[in-house]
Amino acid sequence: MPEGGGVTWHRTSTGQATNPPPERRTAGAPRTSGRPVPSDRLHPATLRFDSAGTEAAWRQHDNHSSLGRIRLTLGLALALYALFAWLDLAVAPEVAFQIGGIRIGVCSFIL
Repeated sequence: MPEGGGVTWHRTSTGQATNPPPERRTAGAPRTSGRPVPSDRLHPATLRFDSAGTEAAWRQHDNHSSLGRIRLTLGLALALYALFAWLDLAVAPEVAFQIGGIRIGVCSFIL
């Protein structure tokens, strides 16, 4: 069984966890109150769940769901970097390699 008890849960607009979400309940399925279990409440300052199992399940879900966005963002950043390198060659070809060296130095320091 995965961490967090294998529970699939969703956030409501108030930031509380429910299982299952109201829009995905089937007609024959037992209805839950929609209220979170006390261990599923968020700490107001740290925004962590009180339950360690729920926190672990959330981290696993969040890591898995954000992977595509991270890859897309990295691809766009590399494309932008290449676009500016081309722009350096088009606008100032005599100093393009010096500008590229500065850009590589600054970007590698920041990243």
